[in-house]
Amino acid sequence: MIGVALGVIEGAASPASSRAFGSTLRLMDGLQATAARVPAMHGIWWSTFVRGDITRARDMAAHALTLAEERGDAALRFAGHSAMGITLVHVGEFGAAQSHLESALGERGCLGADAAPALYSIDPEVQLGGALAASLWWQGRGAEAHVRSKQA
Repeated sequence: MIGVALGVIEGAASPASSRAFGSTLRLMDGLQATAARVPAMHGIWWSTFVRGDITRARDMAAHALTLAEERGDAALRFAGHSAMGITLVHVGEFGAAQSHLESALGERGCLGADAAPALYSIDPEVQLGGALAASLWWQGRGAEAHVRSKQA
């Protein structure tokens, strides 16, 4: 996926990476939901998030979760919970973040190739485990955070 490659080479917030993810989504508009749509949506969220537009990132995560429920799409539900959990860690809503991150980690196991690390900018297991460890730490649960960080 070009967006992922550009994100690694030029940075996730780079205009080129953002354009690539956006182009992928525009090309898929009107088509049936495909496995490629989820990493593209996640890539646009990630690009928005790392640019610091937390309000928009949170809205995008909520939209992904709404679409996932409407469509019964496990891959999109995984991406939505991932995005929401990571976003909430960064705004200090640690309990809610933990819930979303644990949901995402639970969904990931059911996805197989649809959650392959190569489809994302960062290996989802590492990214989610690290965010969950941070959430636990900030909730005063240092021992659990330590265990989770080692698992990530």
